[in-house]
Amino acid sequence: MKKILISLLYLLISLSLNAQLIKETKPETYFKLKKIGNHGFNQFIKTKDSIETYRKLNAGEIKSKIIKDAVLNFKTNVVSDIILKEDTDVVVLNYNNGFYEIQADSSHGYIKKDWILVSEDMELLLEIKEEEEGVKKLKLETEEAERAKIRAEKEEKLKEKDEKKRIALTEQKYIKKYGIKVYKKLKDGYIWLGMTKDMALISLGKPDDINRTVGSWGVNEQWVYGRNYYYFENGKLTSYQD
Repeated sequence: MKKILISLLYLLISLSLNAQLIKETKPETYFKLKKIGNHGFNQFIKTKDSIETYRKLNAGEIKSKIIKDAVLNFKTNVVSDIILKEDTDVVVLNYNNGFYEIQADSSHGYIKKDWILVSEDMELLLEIKEEEEGVKKLKLETEEAERAKIRAEKEEKLKEKDEKKRIALTEQKYIKKYGIKVYKKLKDGYIWLGMTKDMALISLGKPDDINRTVGSWGVNEQWVYGRNYYYFENGKLTSYQD
């Protein structure tokens, strides 16, 4: 009983702390999947490290220095003609794909991470941003997979619709050719002597094999369906073995 009470108390404390974290932080802060207690269920909560890192970032508290003369980029892929000298003090504003976004006096832009002194806060920011990019990429991949699934389902429905239309047109053709009664017997798989090969295809489907014999009398064919054999002389069924 004591163990159960301790477990329940632990659960209530965990939930209370997580609720407080979510309540006190801004919606743009980093979310991470984290297990709560030992009770086997997960929910998205904001981690302490990322909350503190974003707080420092928003407050302009993450500062650093240029470690060698460096070119300032206006964007990560657009180089400017501004050179920041070694030991220039900078404020770190963000991280993006190998570049730290910084403010140095009146200059604002991007510096490669190899040209700036990287602190623990900056390393953590890099880790957080890369993990966020991973989550974002996974989300995009999941959304694309869902769109691909929807496209495939639509294509399959179109194929089914086309196939139904083809079958309906074929049935109309055969009904017109043989009449509704004969066509119904053929669809039900009936076989009779004197039927044509076209009729046999409707009743039996495509054979496994066809053996043909050609002579002065015409063309004889043996249609093979497993262990069953059907014999046609000049296009008409004359005998069969089943």
